[in-house]
Amino acid sequence: MALPTTQAELEAWSLRQLGGGVIRINVSPAQVTDAVGEALQFWQEYQEDAEERTYLATQLDAGMVATRSITLPTNVVAVLKVIDWSTFGGSVSGDTLFNFNYHMGADMAWQMSSTTGSGSGMFPYAITKQYLADLEVMLSPEPCFRFRQHNGVLHIDSAMKLAVGNYVVVECHRTLDPATNPKIWSDRYLRQLSTAYLKRQWASNLQKYENIQMPSGITINGTQLKQEALMEIQSIEKDIKMHMEPLGIIVA
Repeated sequence: MALPTTQAELEAWSLRQLGGGVIRINVSPAQVTDAVGEALQFWQEYQEDAEERTYLATQLDAGMVATRSITLPTNVVAVLKVIDWSTFGGSVSGDTLFNFNYHMGADMAWQMSSTTGSGSGMFPYAITKQYLADLEVMLSPEPCFRFRQHNGVLHIDSAMKLAVGNYVVVECHRTLDPATNPKIWSDRYLRQLSTAYLKRQWASNLQKYENIQMPSGITINGTQLKQEALMEIQSIEKDIKMHMEPLGIIVA
């Protein structure tokens, strides 16, 4: 059995699971698309395989500096950290020559290479890096920021220096794009949930003909079908949430 690799294939797959091609599934094409879209949204929100941790670099322009805000891509769901890249010599203004971290690192690299023979090895470098990390926490605390997924705007509230042309790096979680990751459509949980949501919609449509006897003598029972669908949805959603990755402390 070929697994779906597009939304259209998943829609057709879900219809077949309900008996499509053998019996008539009383749903419109738009309702099929809605059911699969709703399943995809739930899967993206709760399934750990739907997201990736990544870094996004943004070069600041005058508008960003004036408003102290950055508009992030729509698939960003949570921001973990905001990093001023210029503090690492990453500014386009060419400030590496006057960057303390750069010179300290270069000096320690020279010492490490010149003292390897005497047995000191990595020890001075490790101690100095820890010392620098402690200084960084005291003198340059992490920037305070606000972010909400539904407007996609990152607000930088701390006194972090922002300058036109500098880069700000955002550590974040973002959802995978199904267009560039087609294996998403074949995920077992997503297929099960799409079918269950579609079954619920089919049952809701059939409830309009509840207790009406067909010419063949068959009586439609949409209520029972809907109860089965709701139980399946509850079970699948519970399984998906049980496999969630711990989120830790994030701003989302």
